[in-house]
Amino acid sequence: MPPKRPRPPAPLAPRATTRAGARAEPKPAQPAADHGPTRTTKTPRPPLKLDGDEALSLFAVTGPGLEPFAAQELNALGSNTKAKAITGGAAFAGQRADLYRANLWLRTASRVLVRAGGVYAGSFSELRKKASRLPWERFLRPGQLVAIRVTSH
Repeated sequence: MPPKRPRPPAPLAPRATTRAGARAEPKPAQPAADHGPTRTTKTPRPPLKLDGDEALSLFAVTGPGLEPFAAQELNALGSNTKAKAITGGAAFAGQRADLYRANLWLRTASRVLVRAGGVYAGSFSELRKKASRLPWERFLRPGQLVAIRVTSH
């Protein structure tokens, strides 16, 4: 049986012509529907002001029942302080290198959070006021928005 020959490419569509017979220039594509702001040029961002030797309060989030295993993993990673298993994960303190190491090597944690602070608020307006006093400039660039998710018990 002879080998199969490849199919020839599909013929191109004929070009549109004007009434005088001259070829019309192709029209530019219509812009897509507006789905919000788009970034046209990238501007360099200033580096964060987080020092490498600054002590951070960290929390490794785990699934239910995996808290003691996450604490064991953190202690095995060689962090300077002892990790403590609490409901929902493992709390520990460390430096930026410990944060990166935990994010990279923990198998039982889904993510590692940096605790910026804690506040007690009786109303949402009080929460907003007290949350605005937290040291966000340590972690975020100037002008960057902060989203707050609240759970009330």
